[in-house]
Amino acid sequence: MRHSSAHGHGRSASAWAVLSLGGVVFATVLGIGWLIANGPGKGTGPAVPFFSLAIPHGKAVSSADLRGHVVVLAFWATWCTPCRQELPALQRAYDRHDDGSADFYAVDGPWGGDTIGKESAVAARMHLSLPLAFDSGGAARALGVDALPALVILDGGGRPRLFKNGYAPAERLGRRIAREVAALQATRR
Repeated sequence: MRHSSAHGHGRSASAWAVLSLGGVVFATVLGIGWLIANGPGKGTGPAVPFFSLAIPHGKAVSSADLRGHVVVLAFWATWCTPCRQELPALQRAYDRHDDGSADFYAVDGPWGGDTIGKESAVAARMHLSLPLAFDSGGAARALGVDALPALVILDGGGRPRLFKNGYAPAERLGRRIAREVAALQATRR
């Protein structure tokens, strides 16, 4: 009888441990959800530090030049398969915003040996008219980009409003960009 009773207490303790762990997981998920909705990239924090982007066959563009504009920066690399998969969706989003409602840049950098020439060649093979930029590290560092692909949308004050890592074809990236740009344009009026 004691054995059965002790075993019953063991089950009870195990059940409480599972429930407690479940509560911790639930609270963590809620916390992560809150951070996604209200954390970095969604707040009204300070503008990003100064950075500059080289434009192939053009003059450099700085973060100061971008102030007053909604800006979509898509960080990618020529050797990054998800990046190359994301670029056509970005091209379509860019085509929908050819009214000047947002400035778009597909930003490559020296990651993995990329150069402005390699970036331009890959973009040409993919028939992209999306504006290209090359980062020597300043923009990625200023924006906290540490993985590719990464998408950053800046508001007119130069503050990050959306920060997204990775790409999944089913995510409807163009629609998400359109919603973010429209919302930021509405706040400027």
